[in-house]
Order: sequence, then C-alpha cells, then structure tokens
Amino acid sequence: MKYCFILFLFVMSSMSAQTTFREGNTWEKETHNEKGKLVERITYKVVRVDTVKKEIRITTTSFDAKGKQTRKIDMTNHDRHDTLFVDMKNYFMMRDDFSYKWRTEPSFIAYPKGLEVGQELRRATIVYVAVKAPKVATQAGPAVAKNNQVGTTATFTIESRVVEMKEEVTTPAGTFSAYKITSRTTLDNKLDYAPVEQKLIEWFVPGFGVVKSEVYKKDKNVSSWKLTKLSVSK
Repeated sequence: MKYCFILFLFVMSSMSAQTTFREGNTWEKETHNEKGKLVERITYKVVRVDTVKKEIRITTTSFDAKGKQTRKIDMTNHDRHDTLFVDMKNYFMMRDDFSYKWRTEPSFIAYPKGLEVGQELRRATIVYVAVKAPKVATQAGPAVAKNNQVGTTATFTIESRVVEMKEEVTTPAGTFSAYKITSRTTLDNKLDYAPVEQKLIEWFVPGFGVVKSEVYKKDKNVSSWKLTKLSVSK
C-alpha cells in the first residue's frame, strides 16, 4: 500500500499577508532521509489570493532526487481572523496507484497568529477513504475488483502539539527566530497491521511559517526538511 508522509508543511503564515500571500510568490524545500540523502524537492507557488473568501490557493510540484517530476497538487488554505488554517494534505497524502483510489474531505490544522512558549495547540485529523479496490485474478475468469476493501480508511492525526521554546534556526534560506513546536503523529491505516506513531518537531516563524521540520520514530530521526529558497513578488 502506497502512502506518503510528505510533510508539505505550509511555509507561509498570515501575519504579513500583504506581502507573504501575494500571487506569484514561490518557495522551495528539500526533504532528506535518516542518512541525510536527498529524497525529494518540492516547489510552492501562490496562484490565487481571494481576499473575500480569505483563501490562499497554492500549487505544489514535487521532484525526486534525480529531478524527475513525481506529482503536482493544488491546495487551499484559509486566513481567518487570528488563525491560519492549513490544508492537512500538506502533511499527509494517500497516493492513488494501479490498485487503490482515495478520496478525502477538506481538513485543516490551525496555527494561531500569536504564539507563546508553553501554549498547547489544537489537534488535527485527515481521513482518506478507499473508493476503488485492486483487481485480482480468479479461476473463473479475468481480474475482478476486490470489493471488500472499498470503504477502508486511513486516518492521519497530529496531536499533543506544544510550543516548547523560542530559538534561532538556520536553513539554506537564512537564519530565523522560530518557535519550536513538538507533536505526536499517528497513522492508522486499516490496510496495515497496526497504527504507526512518530514524533514531529517543527520550527515556526511568526509572519513566515515553518522553515524546518524533523520526524522521529522511537527516538530515531527518520526524515527532515528545510526551506532552501524563497522569492517574494514586489
């Protein structure tokens, strides 16, 4: 079963919306595995800002380590009052393949515009439902759909979100004063044997967004990403 903990962590926050959310703005991040090897490069572009609906539409394009494009996804985030609501597809996505097709309803994770050390943030969940099952060969004839898997769910949850401290963090895009946020993630995929729990650490810059992230499983770093480029339209 293919799924991807892609950590499409939204790089921009809404505290400086007049410049940060301007159409045409672009940024880039690189994801590495536990050995520090490049796994994926993802570019982001703000394609539309709807000031009436308070929506920011973004196109993300992913490339593998060799530079081959692997997917292109459109996402929508909401800038509402004192909170930025980020599309949960930024964090986790079930991939369609030759066997399974998945659907999900809109789901968002909240980032308050004002953060304080010790603050507890709201949990967030995204649920995927299998709407097309794999085909299997039978003795009676050609391959047929394995219908008993239709309706199977995969649930990804981010909880126990706590603002641990404020510290400086450096990435290829610069040095930032960031809030370190820790949380627990759980993937409960009914097609697998047991839920998978991991620890997520992210560095969030007010007025800018997440610039760095690390994922741990049983205290072992299994993946990380950093902001590498940023281009703001004038």
